[in-house]
Amino acid sequence: MKKNIFKKAGRVFTSLALAVSICLTMSVSVFAKNGNDLENKNINYRDYLYFVIDGKDYKMTDLTTEPGVDLSGSNVSAEVYAKVDMDGLNAAMKASGSKDTFVLHKNTYMSRYEKSTEPIVYNFQDAGNGTYAIVDKSGAHMTLDNLAHVATVGLYIGKTADSSSYYFGMDAVVTNLFKLNILGKVTAKATVNYKNAEGTILKQLEYETETTGYWGENVLVEYANLPLIGTSYNLAGDTTGAWISYGYENEINVTVERIEPVFTGLETKVAEVEEFLNKTEDKYTEESMTALTNALEAAKNILANKDNAIQADVDDALTVLTDAKDKLVLVQEETVNLKALQDKVAEVEKFLAETKTEYTKESMKALKDALADAKAILADPKNAKQADVDNALKTLTKAKEGLVPVTSDSKGTEAAKQEAKAPVTGDHSFAGITLLASMLCLAAGTIVFVKKKHI
Repeated sequence: MKKNIFKKAGRVFTSLALAVSICLTMSVSVFAKNGNDLENKNINYRDYLYFVIDGKDYKMTDLTTEPGVDLSGSNVSAEVYAKVDMDGLNAAMKASGSKDTFVLHKNTYMSRYEKSTEPIVYNFQDAGNGTYAIVDKSGAHMTLDNLAHVATVGLYIGKTADSSSYYFGMDAVVTNLFKLNILGKVTAKATVNYKNAEGTILKQLEYETETTGYWGENVLVEYANLPLIGTSYNLAGDTTGAWISYGYENEINVTVERIEPVFTGLETKVAEVEEFLNKTEDKYTEESMTALTNALEAAKNILANKDNAIQADVDDALTVLTDAKDKLVLVQEETVNLKALQDKVAEVEKFLAETKTEYTKESMKALKDALADAKAILADPKNAKQADVDNALKTLTKAKEGLVPVTSDSKGTEAAKQEAKAPVTGDHSFAGITLLASMLCLAAGTIVFVKKKHI
C-alpha cells in the first residue's frame, strides 16, 4: 500500500515538474493561441533538426531514438552546433496544405538543468553557412556534455524570424532525451533543510542517495531515512518523503522537532581534559596540542548553548575531543650520537700517552685545546647538541692530523728564535771590561820589552 502511494505521488510530482518546467523553459508558451504544433500536420520536427558533433552532422531523430549514437571517446568539452533543414520543412508544410514559406523563428531554444527548478536556456545564433551556434545567456556555447543533459528542445518556424504567428515542434522535460552513450548513472544529491513548525531552518546538511539513476530521473527520499531523524530530530508535519532528481542540485525541506540531547558524556570528557591540561608537565607538539585545545573550546561552546544543541553535535564534539586527546604527540628529545666523538677522544688520549715524537708547541697546543673542548661536551651529554658534537669531532680530527713534528732544522730555528728572544743583562758589560783589561796588559808588556832593548 505504501509503495502504491509513493508511486502515485511520484507520478503527481513528475506531472507537476513537467508543467512547471515547461513554463520555466519556454520562451513562448506552447499553449499560446498563436502557436500551432507541427505534430498536428504529421510533421516530426526531429527529422529536420541536425547537430554538428566533431564535424559530423547527426539528425536529432537518430540521437534521440534507441539505441542512439555511440559517442564514447569523444571530447565532451567540444562545442556543438545546430543545422535546420528549412527546405525540407517547407516542403513538408506545403505537402500538408500550407501555402506560406517559413524561416527559423527566434524563439527556437534548448534547455538543460543543473537544479530541478532552474533551467539553463540556450538560443540559436546564426553562425553562417546554415549553421547555428547554441549559446546561453552568458554567451557560453553548448558542449557535447551539455547536449547529453538537455531535457527540452523547442523548434519554432514562422513567416519571419519574429512573426507573431508560428509553428513549433517540442520535447519538453524528457529524461535522457539524447542517447549519446557518454553518460553513466549518477547519484541524487540534495541540501536538506531541517525546519521547525515556524519554518526556521534549524540545521542544514548535504545528502546523497546510495542509489543511482540516469540524469533527470526521479527518486523518492523518505524522510524517516534522512540523517538525524530519530536521533536528533523527530518528524513533524508531513512524514512521507520528497522526490528528487538524479544529477540535479536538489533541495529537501523537512519539518522536525528537536530531541533533547544527553550531555553527560561530553561534560565528563571536558572535565577530564581540563584536569589533564592543568596537571601535565609533558611537552607535546604544537600541532597536536592546538587540535586538543580547539576541540575543547568547541565542546565547551556546545555545553554553553545547550538549548540550541542537537545530539549529533554533542556526539561529534565528544568524538573529536576524545580523538584529539588520544592523538597528542610528545616532543621527542633530540637523539645525539656521541660515539664517534668518544672514540676520537680515546684515540687522541692514547696517542698523547704513547707518542715519542716531539711536536711544535703551536700544533700540540691546538690538539690539546680541541681535546679539552671535546671532553667538556662529553661530560655534559644532556645538554649536548648534535651540531656541537660534530664540530668538536671535526676540530679534534683536524688538530691531530695537523700536528707538526720537530726536526733538526726546526730545532736550529727554534734555538735562534730563543737566542733572539734572550734578555740583555750585565754579563755583556763584564766581558767588555775583561777584554779591555787584557788589551791593556798586552800593551804594557810591549812597552817594557822596547825599553829593555834600548838599554
